[in-house]
Amino acid sequence: YKQRRFNLFREESEGYAKLITELNKEISDTTTVQSMLEIIKSLIGCFNSDPNRVLDIILESFETRPDQDRLFVPLLQAYMPDGQIICEVLGYKYSHYADVGTPASLYKVTAILLQNSVISLDEIYSWPSDKTIIADWETEMTNAKEFVRKLNIVSTNKDKEPENEPEKDVPQDKYSNNQKFGLCEALLRVGDWITAQQLIKKLPEQSTIVHEPIARALCNLIHSIIEPVYGAKCAKGYIRRKPTPGHPSRLAPPQVTTFQKLRVHAFPMFIALGPSLHYDPVLLYKLVRLMKAILQDANVDASQPPASGSDTELLYHDILSLLDAAVLPALSYLDCNCCVAEEIWTVVKFFPYQYRFSLYGRWKNETYLTQPRLIQKRGAAQKQIKALMKRVSKENIKPVGRLIGKLSHCSPGFLFDYIYDNLIGPVVDSLKYLTSLSYDVLGYCLVEALAQADRDRFKHDGTSLSMWLQSLASFCGAIYKKYNIELSGLLQYVANQLKAHKSLDLLILKEVVQKMAGIEAAEEMTNDQLSAMCGGEQLRGEAGYFSQVRNTKKSSQRLKEALASNDLSVALCLLMAQQKHCVIYRETAHSHLKLVGKLYDQCQDTLVQFGTFLGSTYTVEEYMERLPSIHSMLQEYHIHSDVAFFLARPMFSHQINQKYDQLRKADPNSKKLTTSQKLSKYLEATASVMVPIVESVRPLHPPKVWEDVSPQFLVTFWSLSMYDLQVPAESYLKEIAKLKQMSSQVMESKEMNASKGKKEQERYLALIDKLQDERKKQQEHVDKILHRLSQEKDSWFLSRSVKTAKNETITQFLQLCLFPRCTFTALDAIFCAKFVHTIHSLKTANFSTLLCYD
Repeated sequence: YKQRRFNLFREESEGYAKLITELNKEISDTTTVQSMLEIIKSLIGCFNSDPNRVLDIILESFETRPDQDRLFVPLLQAYMPDGQIICEVLGYKYSHYADVGTPASLYKVTAILLQNSVISLDEIYSWPSDKTIIADWETEMTNAKEFVRKLNIVSTNKDKEPENEPEKDVPQDKYSNNQKFGLCEALLRVGDWITAQQLIKKLPEQSTIVHEPIARALCNLIHSIIEPVYGAKCAKGYIRRKPTPGHPSRLAPPQVTTFQKLRVHAFPMFIALGPSLHYDPVLLYKLVRLMKAILQDANVDASQPPASGSDTELLYHDILSLLDAAVLPALSYLDCNCCVAEEIWTVVKFFPYQYRFSLYGRWKNETYLTQPRLIQKRGAAQKQIKALMKRVSKENIKPVGRLIGKLSHCSPGFLFDYIYDNLIGPVVDSLKYLTSLSYDVLGYCLVEALAQADRDRFKHDGTSLSMWLQSLASFCGAIYKKYNIELSGLLQYVANQLKAHKSLDLLILKEVVQKMAGIEAAEEMTNDQLSAMCGGEQLRGEAGYFSQVRNTKKSSQRLKEALASNDLSVALCLLMAQQKHCVIYRETAHSHLKLVGKLYDQCQDTLVQFGTFLGSTYTVEEYMERLPSIHSMLQEYHIHSDVAFFLARPMFSHQINQKYDQLRKADPNSKKLTTSQKLSKYLEATASVMVPIVESVRPLHPPKVWEDVSPQFLVTFWSLSMYDLQVPAESYLKEIAKLKQMSSQVMESKEMNASKGKKEQERYLALIDKLQDERKKQQEHVDKILHRLSQEKDSWFLSRSVKTAKNETITQFLQLCLFPRCTFTALDAIFCAKFVHTIHSLKTANFSTLLCYD
């Protein structure tokens, strides 16, 4: 029926009293919406009640009993189909409560009506006051930045006491007075995620979810959604746990049972939650364990990403998004919680370093600018680390190390910016309390520090490398040797720099190889060291280097594995070999001559050092498998013969020895072979290995060259080393005498206890035995080589009757052999002199030693 409007004096309060009684009585199963609606209509007609006030009373009654939504929601829809009018009545209520605190029941009723589509968000959105949310958020961000700025102000006046800032009036709790925040919390509590998400998107990013009640409401909703899949995939059977019950609302998001449904229903909630996930560490653990289960289930790891286009790939990339948006930012709030950091590392390690470094870059440089509290935490932590780094010394490594560890558990990224320029030894030792995640972030920070474009890499006079780069290189070497940090990123960075014709960062590689493998880049060697370098591996290790580096077995193995996993061992060698000649003509076209010389020497030294490392660390089978053939190095990669043969040399001697062993064993009288028979077998083995190499060298030079010098001579010259020509007997005797002396000193020492002294003595005696065996083996090897040379010598220089032919021969010998090898290393220079001496001693035909010396 249509009611005429009366003034309020015609209304009778009895009608409203009866209405309130009807709406708030015990509701039984027989109570239906239709019967209730008929009662309301008859009361309005009988007592001339205002329909809008009736609507207000229905809403008030609903507020007192929001659990009776199954009755009130359809009743409101039947009584007032126009949602706009309901919104106006609710809006009047919100306006009334704007300054005195809105009751939670009003938020809840509004949320239930929104959830059941009785009203829409756009209709109600303008009513709850927002008290300048946007302006407040911007003010908070500005204040946080100002707080950090003031932290970094250094007072120069010691006497002046710091002024205490006048205390500002603490504003009323912004959260409780903000009706939009209250409505958002209520929506999440009733399980209406879709509407809550729309409301969050209407407000400034992160400004809503930073508030603890809203974040906790969303966390509780997620707990109930993920319970079945978490219980099935992650819960341990032997631990009794209380399952989280499902959400009571039938309109709440469904509980998920599979990983695919997880990405549809739960992952968007985690992304929206973002850094506020820190309010519920239990949920953070659940998420990390679910991500780990997904990756294990998909059978992926850092070297094996999922198949392209598969469902697993979608989950794989979703996990990256979750780590970036929620997990790592949440860790920033969890002070001193190393357990969470280690748990997160169990997921992060499934991704290759490219993805991990991308995550760390965003976490370090972007995430901290998203929330005021994060900005403040970063500023406070930076101040702490600066103060700590001033206190580091050899005496207080442990206590300071523990404090650094505590700081780094939650926010490792920017802390490492302050540790490179200090005392490198104590700083490296003080980093032993870091988590696995922190070590990995440290690896990223080192690459980032190297790649900084705004720092000058040269001293201001332009003649040498800047101190910060030298310090950083030294720090890299020490840190990678001491701790198990992945090297792939750093090595790839050096390779990329070489591809871009920049050899400055070879300083890093040089330090890393020196510290991790114990192989020095020999710059200026003493005569004794040079003599020792002519011997076997044991003699070189004991007497060939300035510093005896112990305990490099594990670290050199790690370096080898890092190079192998990224196929960088050969790539770096070839890039360095090519860069050596680019240094002068491309990289330093406008640089100071002194700097050009330094960079050229650095490239040369690092190449020799790296090549030596590969030769000593790889088994010859691995070495041969990875290194291109001598022919392809010379032809395809355009590498000069000095470098190509330097890299290929270990392969030749191994192949010859292998072939020799085969021939010897194939002989039925292998155990009774005379020395001459052994030598003939050795010659046969040499021929079978070297003939193909001789043939591959032939096309590299015009035929005219081969009229003076045979290809066989060229290959023989380049394939031998000092180890093949001479036994450094003096060095062996000197080193053995030194070890004997040290052994007797240990026995006489009263400071050392007996068991330790005995161990040391045994070690020295073992070394003496090894050196004696090595000398004996080298002597046998040198005898074989000299026999081989005496057999080959007649075919080296071809006879031409004219006198000028000898001049031509010597010129070709100097050009192709002597000059390039003389300038390669000091050891190669000695080899050249020794080789000319050997040619002369063998009385080689058509070779004039006098002309050569002239």
